[in-house]
Amino acid sequence: EEGLTVEHLKPQLLELGAKSAAQLQDTTRMLVLLETGFLSYPDVEYFFMTLIKHYNEQKDYHHALQNIMTMVELYPEKRDYWYMAGTEQMLLAQYNEALVSFRKCIELQADDAQAYSAIGNIYLHDAQTAYAHFDTPISHPDYAQQKQQIDFLYQQACTAFEHARQFDENNQALWLSGLREAYFKLNRGRELRALEKYK
Repeated sequence: EEGLTVEHLKPQLLELGAKSAAQLQDTTRMLVLLETGFLSYPDVEYFFMTLIKHYNEQKDYHHALQNIMTMVELYPEKRDYWYMAGTEQMLLAQYNEALVSFRKCIELQADDAQAYSAIGNIYLHDAQTAYAHFDTPISHPDYAQQKQQIDFLYQQACTAFEHARQFDENNQALWLSGLREAYFKLNRGRELRALEKYK
C-alpha cells in the first residue's frame, strides 16, 4: 500500500522540485527534474508544457521538437502534437517535415484552418525563395519550366489559404495576406479585387 502511495506522489514531488529549482534559478537541476518527470509521466502535462516553453524561450527548438516527437509517437491521433511538431519544424527550417506534420493535422481534423494556413505559408515561402532566385532571361530554354514551377508553388499556397478561409473566414490573419499575394502573383485579378472588402 505504502509503495503505491509513494509512486502516486512521485510526479507531484518532481513537479515541486522543478518549481523550486526554477525559483532558485538552478536551470540545470530544473531541466533534469522536468526531463525525468516527462519521460516517466508523459501524461502529466506540466512536465511536457514547461519543457517546451523553456526550450522555445531559449530558442532551443531542436530539444523542443525531440520532446514533441515523443508525444507524437505516444499519441499519433492527437492533432495538437502534430501541429506543435510542424511549428517547431518550421522554426528549424525543416519545411518538408513540417508539411508532413500539418497534413497529418488535416487527416485528423478535416476543417483545420490553422494547419491549412501553415501549409499555405510554407508554399508561399518556397515560392518567394524560388522567385527571388529567378533571373533566367525570357529567351532561355529553361525559362518556361522555371516560371511554371514558381506558379505551381503559388497555386499550392493559394489552395491552402482558400481552405483556411473556408474553415475560418473570420480569422483573416490565417489567410488574407497570403491569399492576396498568391492571387497577385497568379494574375487572378477578379479574385484579388474580391478581397478588397476585407480590410
